[in-house]
Amino acid sequence: MKRNLRELQHSLERAIIMTDNKILKPQDFNFSNNNSNKIEELELENYNFKIIEKNIILKILKKNGGNVSTASKKLGLIRTSLYRRMNKYNL
Repeated sequence: MKRNLRELQHSLERAIIMTDNKILKPQDFNFSNNNSNKIEELELENYNFKIIEKNIILKILKKNGGNVSTASKKLGLIRTSLYRRMNKYNL
């Protein structure tokens, strides 16, 4: 069960980072069972939360033209929390 939750989390993170859409769609997810997908999963497990968080923040900021207020709403954060995280990652 723990592994399934981790796989779901990784799939969501990958979809958020890789999509250019504001809403995730089925095609944003790669649920194939081929070997290349297993390699991607192994590589993804080597990422740490800080790298994933930084990439998500960068992606959301880019999608919103650098608008911190809009990005913070999309991320479910108050603006000051987003600014703290941006400072933490030197963004």
